[in-house]
Amino acid sequence: MDYPGKMKLNDDKTEFLIIGTSQKLKKVRIDTLSVGDAIISPVASARNLGAYFDSNITLVPFINNACKSAFSQLYNIRRIRKYLTTESS
Repeated sequence: MDYPGKMKLNDDKTEFLIIGTSQKLKKVRIDTLSVGDAIISPVASARNLGAYFDSNITLVPFINNACKSAFSQLYNIRRIRKYLTTESS
């Protein structure tokens, strides 16, 4: 039975990340996690509230994504540059 206003698990978007030091992560071996009927596999990095995290909290995925986004925006500006005037910049 669905309850209106309650959050539901989206099987396609659900992922889990184990966070810890390199030494501790070597000791942990979890291949899957079962939540209700969903079987979830671990990921190397995950997004939460727009920020990307990896298991060692190095922020490498976050930085890579920020650089990718900035490059994309610069590319879009380059495409419309010839239509811009000096007053608009």
